[in-house]
Amino acid sequence: MEFGVLGPVVVRHGAEETRIAKAQQRCVLALLLLDAGRVVPVARIAGALWEGDGAPRTARNVVQRAVSDLRRVLAVDPEVRLVHRAAGYALEVAPARIDLHRFRALAAGARSAGHGERRAAGLRQALELWRGEPLADVTAPELAVVKQALVEEWLSVLEESLDWEVRTGRHAALVPELRLLVAAHPWRERLHGLLMVALYRDGRPAEALRVFHDARRACSAETGTDPGPELQRLYQRVLRNDPELDAPAVTTALRTTAAVVPRQLPAPPRGFTGRGRELAALDGLPGLDGLAALDGLPGPDGDAGPGATMALATIGGSAGIGKTWLALHWAHRHANRFPDGQLFVDLRGSGPGGAPVAPAVAVRGFLDALGVAPWSVPADVDARVRLFRSLVADRRMLIVADNALGADQVVPLLPGSPLCAVVVTSRDRLTDLVTRHGAQPLRVGVLTGEESRQVLVGRLGEGRVAAEPGAVAELLAYCGGFPLALAVVAGRAAVDPEFPLAALAAELRDSATRRAVLGVATGPDLDAPSRHSQGTGPAIGGNRSLISRAVGR
Repeated sequence: MEFGVLGPVVVRHGAEETRIAKAQQRCVLALLLLDAGRVVPVARIAGALWEGDGAPRTARNVVQRAVSDLRRVLAVDPEVRLVHRAAGYALEVAPARIDLHRFRALAAGARSAGHGERRAAGLRQALELWRGEPLADVTAPELAVVKQALVEEWLSVLEESLDWEVRTGRHAALVPELRLLVAAHPWRERLHGLLMVALYRDGRPAEALRVFHDARRACSAETGTDPGPELQRLYQRVLRNDPELDAPAVTTALRTTAAVVPRQLPAPPRGFTGRGRELAALDGLPGLDGLAALDGLPGPDGDAGPGATMALATIGGSAGIGKTWLALHWAHRHANRFPDGQLFVDLRGSGPGGAPVAPAVAVRGFLDALGVAPWSVPADVDARVRLFRSLVADRRMLIVADNALGADQVVPLLPGSPLCAVVVTSRDRLTDLVTRHGAQPLRVGVLTGEESRQVLVGRLGEGRVAAEPGAVAELLAYCGGFPLALAVVAGRAAVDPEFPLAALAAELRDSATRRAVLGVATGPDLDAPSRHSQGTGPAIGGNRSLISRAVGR
């Protein structure tokens, strides 16, 4: 059995990995793993579980139950014992079975190997044990300082590893990674220095000097001081073009890192029709004209110009009205104007798809898509947002945030660059985005009769639609111009080409059946669920169930 704390707390037994489901058990196990072999007092465990003096009178019993539950998990390995001592509990386990202790042992072994490739290889091996933020799923405030200390350990080893790679000629490939690290950890002056050297050796001295000025501004704003003497000396050496800063004449094992270009847009909606007014409004968004002037340039080399604004639109309307379809259709039409990538997130603001996505989770998904290593993702939400905005600052990117609950969920996802564009869909009017961030609101209404007919034609063909004009007119009336309802009807008819449209219309004449089958979706438009598919409508027997099956339910 092995244990992991350099990321979410995990227990591994052979090929199986077990996550401890209960938060209190995870906290107790984390405390025991951090001090493996030593007694952890019950009072300290209770303090971590209930923040000091807030522990209830039953705290000792709760701790005992948590320990009992953990013992059942650990019982499969006789070499791991959770024992009771006079003042508390101790986990008797070989340190090599805990990733933190292996990390420390590998780092110590690498440092004792001198300054050659063996040292570098040992440091890299140690860093590979990290899976993300340490103790990521343990929220006890008492462990916040421990988490920060572990991050400091990781950063020290990482800086040593990067220093070796920069000194041995791998500077060019490291620039993107160093930029991410500087943005995530702005107070680590050694990272600033490594980035300066990497840029200088890559023939970019002006950018190296800018790194120093950015660090100085940050220090002055936060503490009223200048960077330390080492970084200042490096700045002077860059100004003098110090030959000792030049790259080695011979480089070995050069790495190349291609920039990650995310393409996250779901497939464009099939059978999209109409919406000419809405598409024209999106085409005319303020900020898109500046991007049009850049078309044909290779991306970040362009400049949107002083005073340029980011294109930001909100698409609102009731459930099933086609907000997501409109956003995706427009996004695919203009994807080539955003050569640095397109990001998409379903924020699950409404519907049966689970709880709304927290901004921290959404931003983390964007950072993953942009190629940020898990261990480089900051734990703090604001730090994640700053890192995201730093990454997209010079990139022409499109962000589609679908099914937002409210403006607070969206604001952290907004870039700060006029080279980007953002489209948000929501049932909410997102007034704060309009008033505080200059979003252009767009309300989506129902389709016209002819547009509704074209939806059916797009799925079923002109011949089949024209063959039953009376049934088609009745179906269109039932759908009321809602694209989602039309998609449900078209899907049912497409599943069985021999099924007459008149029979389908007859099924829907009953108002209860019609509400159940065509009751407009309560989830993201893209998923197209009906009330019947959620189990809130009456049961539908016989052929009527085919309507739900037509949309995959």
